[in-house]
This record gives sequence, structure tokens and C-alpha cells, in this order.
Amino acid sequence: MAGNDANAVALWHFDGADGATSGDGFADDSEGGSAHDLTAQADAQIDTAQSKFGGSALLLDGVNDRVTASDSSDYPEGANNWTLDVWVRLANLSQNAMLFCQRNDQDDDNNFWYWRVNSTGYMRFEAKTAGSTAVDYTTTDNQLSTGQWYHLCLVRKGGDLYFFVDGSLCSTNISDSLGPTESIGYHSHDLSLGGNVGSDGNIYSELDGWMDEARICDNVALDDSEDPLYISSGTYSDGFTPPTEAYSAPAGPTTYTQVRRGRRALRAAWDAVTRGRRTVATGRAAVARGRRQCLQLFTRVSRGRRAVYMHVAARAGGLTRVANAGLTGYLLYRGVDAQPDLDGAAWETFSTLPHTTAALDAAPAGTERTYYFVLRARNAHGLAGRDTRAWTVTVDDAGAVVATPPSAPSEAELAAWTAGAVRLTAEYLYAGDGDDQAGVWAIWITSDGSAPDPSGAPDATSTMLKRDGVAKLTWTSGEYADGTTLKVLVRTRRNDGTEASPTWVYSTNTAALTATAETDGPSAPQGDAFLHEERAQAQSS
Repeated sequence: MAGNDANAVALWHFDGADGATSGDGFADDSEGGSAHDLTAQADAQIDTAQSKFGGSALLLDGVNDRVTASDSSDYPEGANNWTLDVWVRLANLSQNAMLFCQRNDQDDDNNFWYWRVNSTGYMRFEAKTAGSTAVDYTTTDNQLSTGQWYHLCLVRKGGDLYFFVDGSLCSTNISDSLGPTESIGYHSHDLSLGGNVGSDGNIYSELDGWMDEARICDNVALDDSEDPLYISSGTYSDGFTPPTEAYSAPAGPTTYTQVRRGRRALRAAWDAVTRGRRTVATGRAAVARGRRQCLQLFTRVSRGRRAVYMHVAARAGGLTRVANAGLTGYLLYRGVDAQPDLDGAAWETFSTLPHTTAALDAAPAGTERTYYFVLRARNAHGLAGRDTRAWTVTVDDAGAVVATPPSAPSEAELAAWTAGAVRLTAEYLYAGDGDDQAGVWAIWITSDGSAPDPSGAPDATSTMLKRDGVAKLTWTSGEYADGTTLKVLVRTRRNDGTEASPTWVYSTNTAALTATAETDGPSAPQGDAFLHEERAQAQSS
């Protein structure tokens, strides 16, 4: 059936031994996110008396029972699109029944979100940011009752929420506006299924019944042709057929569409991995060779997935993952005092990691030299990913590293939005830049066809919201006339005003209302998590 691909950032099957309170039944089997294994609280346990798939389900008795996972940027937050879905069988509806939430009123009652079934049998979603309610909506049709399995689904797409019961859209709430840039507050609450912590520390909205096949996706599953919830007509009121079996990873070979953080990244033919994704490592560290420097590229293996470190001058950096089993090598481009020519030949090509580059030449006497690096992955078809991981290193006339500005944004994506506007999204792996990390996004935009000029003041700035090593940007422009070609440039900027090397200029047309075209090929390295410097150094030795 699939449904467990790069977009599934959390997936719990609850398949385990009867009465188990830990182990495989609580493991996260998702292909797209970090590991979010659940911890059983109170009497939460695996039960074989009821199940939708797999012969067992999570049993919660309605008295302090719930399961939790540590906070993560994989969960709904900011202005990201997402999909939540779960199978539920309620034994009692005398009290509210929490499905998913990040709510702990004892620690912080000003930033939270939750999705639950009220005691009336209708679904409710509420989100509060900095004490202000972003949305609070309760459905009024498709009422639930006890003693029956239901597939429940909640989708955020832009400024709209969509509630489904057994694939049927709740007609009284086709959409409830959040605003396209409305954020769900950033916080550090655990994810909780089955109940939430109240201001007095007690558990509330305890679900009394069973849950099975719970999933979080970081995209709109309804629009993803590879997902079982896909609505081919594009009209959500047409609904979808609820899943008939447990979610699984796509089998290869196949034509596999990878979407990351709600944005279509690429489409290319390759052999998909049946269980787990092949991952690539792209670390960088300055390595002395006499009085000159070279780059060391290296990797490690974690939880069966290969992870990557991004290093400059032995600073810790980000884990990187590529959802691609057809990977055959890497292309490393280098420019000297200028951006590298990505249409020309790569400076170095290699098929495995670790890899140590050739030495970097020192600058002429009395000067400094800046090297620009871009790393791309290449698949078995010889296609290279479009998105890049870019950084710079400046050396002096002795070959020593003297400057390492914050790295450029990654996963930048520009797409035509609604009402003549465009939306820019990007990520910045701030942990990899250590003490030199940026704190502000700087954005330039033009509407006359010319390239943005970063030498002048930016048209917009935004303070970074940082968590789990990643700062995420979601920025929506003002409205322009249909057919206007907009070009946007985004940089990371330190609080003292210094900036990273510019990323590429992105362009789209306001009449298109679709994402800009992508180059077919494997996805480029993308940061998701980070390790401390001393651990990374040990791995590279």
C-alpha cells in the first residue's frame, strides 16, 4: 500500500506482544523522519483483543494513560503543511479523547496544539501561539460513536484545515482559515497521543479505547499521488478510500516522488529501498597538509541509516539524508573567489565516503583567497540533484583557514502562491556554523526581470526561529499582477550584519500557481539533525 516514504516523519504500527509496555510495538517505523519511539505512561499497553491491522493495537484505559515522544521539528509547527491520520476505536465517550497533541499547560499554556475527539463525538483542533489563539474549530457532522473503528485524518494546507472521517470530508468545515503564514507556536513539549498534561500536572482528555496505525506526514498527503490518501480529482469533497492495510515503504524499482517539508523536491526513476532509505554523508573538515588545507569528507552509520556531517575547520555540522537507492557517487564543485560553474565539470568526483580532497592552495602573499564549494549527489542515470549544499572557506597566504561565514540556505524553494503572491521556503543548518552562525534571514525580490542586488538593503528580513539544529523560513510576498516574473534571493545574516555567500536566485511567474520546474535527479544533501563536535571528530579519525 505504501504510505511510508520520505514524507512520513512518524509512523507507529503498534504491532507487538499482548500487554507489552515497551519494545517493537512502540517503535517509530517512518522512512522520512528521525526516530520517534514512544514511551508508555501509566497503563498504556499493546493489546491483541482489538486491532485494525497487524493483530494488535495500542490500548488506553482512559485513566492517565498516554504515550509520548520527545519534541521534534518533524511535528506540526510554524506555517508548514502537514497530515495527521490514525485509526481509533472508542470504548467510552464520557470524556474528551486526545488523538495527537503537544500540550503541557503546567510548563507553558501559551504555546500548544491539539487534535481530539470531544465527548460529543465531534473532532476539535486548537492551536495557540504566544498566548493568542491561531485557530479553534470543532466539527459538527460525521459524529463518532463507541465500539467502531474509524479512520480520522486532519490536513493543514496553507491557511486551511480539512477534517475527514473514514475518508469523508466534514462538510461543515471544508476549510477554516489559519492564514497562509499563521504559525503554530514553537515550544519544547513532548508529543503525546491519548492525553495531555494540565496546569495542575494531571492528565486530561484521556482516550478510552484503542489506537492503531498512527502517522504524521510533513506534506499534504491528499495531493501526493504516491500516498494512499491521494484524491486524484483535486476536489477534497470527493474524499478518499480509507487505507485497507498497514502503511509500508514503496517497493522498487519504481518512479518515486520525493517531497520534503511539504515541497516537491524532484521526480526521477530509480530503485526505491523497501525498508529504510539509502543515505549519504557529506562532511567537511579542514585537514592540514603541511601549511595547506584540504577537505575531509566522511560518514557514519546510525540506526541503519547513513548520516552526514558538515564540517568547516573541525566544527560540528548536520546530518544529511538522501531518499534515493540509486545513488552512485558525488560531484564536488569548487570556485576560487567566485561561485563554481555548476554547468561545467566537477572539481572532484568520487563514489564512496570517506573522501579527502586535494589540498587547497594558499593565497598569494599578503592576500586571502575564498573557495566556494557545492556538493551534489548523482544517481545511476548520471543525473545530479538540483538543490545543493554550499559553503565557503577563506585561507590566507600560509594556507590557514581564516574565515568561515555562515553557510548558505539549503532546500530553498520558490513557488507561486495565491492572489499574485509567491512563497519562499528555506532551511539553514545553524548548528554546523558553531559560534559563527547566522540569526537573521535577508531577502531581496525584483519584479522587473532583473536579478536582485544584494549590495543594497534587503527588501525583507526575518529573525530566525531555531530548533533542533535547523532554522526554517516561510515567507510570503505581497501581491503582484498576474504574469509578473518575480526573482528572489535569500541569504543568511549574522546579527552583526555579516552575511553568507549568496544562494542562487529563484524565479517564478505569478500566473503559474505551481512550483518552479526541478531538474530530475537524486535529491541533494539536506540537514536534519546534528551531533557534537567531539563525536564527529572521533568518527572521522
